[in-house]
Formats: sequence, structure tokens, C-alpha cells
Amino acid sequence: TPSDAGQGTGDSSSESTEGPLALGETDGKPSTNEKSSTLEVQNERVANLVSAALESVRNFINNPQVEEVNEKVAAPAVLAVGIANMAAGAQLPNVLVFLRYIFGQPVMLARRRKRKKWGIVYNGFTKEPVDLATVRVIDDTTGRIIRSQVTDRNGRYFLFIGKGKYRLEVIKPGFDGFSAHLKDIQEDAKYSHLYHGGIFDVQEEQKAITYNIPVDPDVSNKPTHKIVRDHSVKIFQHALSMVGLVASVVSFIISPSLWIGVLIGVHVLFYAVFRLFAHKKLPDVWGMVKSLRKGEPLQKVVVRVFDSAYNKLINTAVTDRKGRYAVLVGPSVYYVTYEKTG
Repeated sequence: TPSDAGQGTGDSSSESTEGPLALGETDGKPSTNEKSSTLEVQNERVANLVSAALESVRNFINNPQVEEVNEKVAAPAVLAVGIANMAAGAQLPNVLVFLRYIFGQPVMLARRRKRKKWGIVYNGFTKEPVDLATVRVIDDTTGRIIRSQVTDRNGRYFLFIGKGKYRLEVIKPGFDGFSAHLKDIQEDAKYSHLYHGGIFDVQEEQKAITYNIPVDPDVSNKPTHKIVRDHSVKIFQHALSMVGLVASVVSFIISPSLWIGVLIGVHVLFYAVFRLFAHKKLPDVWGMVKSLRKGEPLQKVVVRVFDSAYNKLINTAVTDRKGRYAVLVGPSVYYVTYEKTG
């Protein structure tokens, strides 16, 4: 009974704790009702804080002075920074060629799946196709450009010309022109019918130009610290392009106008173009550089890939924060060097 609960000798306190409690007694712990009441108070406080914050944001957004500054100063500044960042990070010549490929070659885009025979511009060392290279047909007599076309992502192009004597010209940032080490070769791996810059004579009324054109990369062997610096700049530019996109969305929330909506569209385009040219996504298969002593991944290690036969630097890469890297190469023999400052 309740009256017996407090009886006992040396261990009466422990017995009273384990035994039933009398009416009105408590074990010192908050009851379920008390917990529920405390939780409701805390939720109410959070709700009030959120409501006050949202009200402050609404007042800020609806402030006429803020809207005026946003439309006349902030939005144009964000656009200017986005243009400068894209031009520097994605390289303006590449961007212009890409826009020409998309908007200036609808015939090629429509016919690329139907056509079976193409000419291909490819890297003379790695044998990889070269996209967005401008192929020009030049009249050898007058020096005038007769036709020109931009290669697709598989390095393909096709051109039709009439009677006459012509030569081809290939322009692509990062490449030196026709391959010097393959100039006397007419068949290279899977490529045949190679063109090395000579004059050719067309006798037909209309002939398709389908030469495969090897070009050599112009990869300068920069000091390690400069390669790492350029790599860090690209990472910063990628982050800046994302910030510009977010800033344009915030600007639209403050001033939901057609002009700001167009600004968002422009920034989406900028971000897509930047990722296409300046942001290199790591493929599914990659290598890793680790510390010999600790076995930890090493970031910012400069990886240089050389063609063994010609001792030619063909590409460089920098390991990411997990020590990973990847370099695309074709069928050949290569050697690789690894270098890290410090």
C-alpha cells in the first residue's frame, strides 16, 4: 500500500524510488503534457522568427529604392561580370565558333545522321576527333574563301565545291595546324585519305570534300606553379558563373520584369557555355596520385603526358582534391610525369 512504501531500514530510499508513487508525487522528470507544452512554445518561437524574417525580406524586396538600384545598377553589373567571366574562362573565339555551329549550320545539323561519309579533323598524336574546328576551302588562284564549316563533336565536316584548284585551312585554338610528324603518311591508324595542306584539283561540277585532316596540339610546357595557378583560376571562374546565375534569380525576385527574366536566360546560357569549354568533368575511369609515405591523396599535382616516339607534350592535367585525374589518349606509346610544388 502507499503507506508501506516509505517503510524499511537502510535501503528505504531505493525502495521508494522503485515502488509506486502516491497521489500528487512526481519522479522529477517532465510529464508528457509538460514536454508537449515546451515543444509547442519552441515551435511558436521558431515560427515567429521565420515570420519576422520573411516580413523583413518582403519589405526589402518591395522597397522602391532597392528595386531601382537593382534594375539600374545590380542587374547590369551582374550581366557585365558574367560576360567578362565567360569570355575569359571559355575563351571568346571558342564561344563564337560554337554559336556559329549552332545557329549558322542548320543544314549540317539536319543531315549529320543521314550522311555516311565525312571528313574528320583529328589530333595527330592522340587520334581523338577535334570538335569546333573551322575548316575553310580556299581558292588557290584568288586566295578567296569559297566555303567554310565547323566540325561537330565527332570532328566531322562535309563540304561541296565545283571545278577549280583549292587548298584547305583548319583553324582551332590550341592547335598548330596540319600535323608535321604525319606529313608523309597517307594512312594513320583508323584514318585514311589524309590531307596535309597541299593543292588539289576538282574536275567535277560538284564534289564532296571528305579528307581526314590530322592537326598537332599546341601544348606549351608551362612551369608547374603556372599550371596550378591557371587551374585554380578556372575553379574560381566556375564558382563565379554559378554565383552570377543565383544573383540573376535573386534580381528577378526583387524586380520581376521582362528585362531581368532575359538576364536569367542569358546567365543560363553563359553557365552552359562555360561548362562546355572550361569545366572538364572527370570520366568514369580515372587515375589517382597518393603520398608514398602516408598513402593520402594528393591534390594539385601536375600530370604531363608525352608521346614517347616524338618526345612531344600532348596534354596536361591537375589532380583534384581527391587526387584524381584523367587524360584522353589514343593508340600509341606514352610516358607520364608527375610534379607537385613543395
